[in-house]
Amino acid sequence: MANYGTPAFWTANGQALNRLPMSAIVLHPLPRTQNELPYETDEDPRSRYFRQAQYGEPVRMALLFVLANKKHREKFLQKTNPLTF
Repeated sequence: MANYGTPAFWTANGQALNRLPMSAIVLHPLPRTQNELPYETDEDPRSRYFRQAQYGEPVRMALLFVLANKKHREKFLQKTNPLTF
């Protein structure tokens, strides 16, 4: 058996997933270790971490575009600044 480092505090294995309702959603920021999120969870319909990672890239790209483009940045800050009344 391979050594994947120190054991995780909590593991989302099949036994843990069986305790969750089918409406639960399992997220993880990735990359993962086998200790914290075993490969057996990939086939579970509640696992959404690959979709989470897939959607994260275009969201980060859009945020970088807004922050890099002065016109869009000013409009974005006006709409999102909690100190603006």
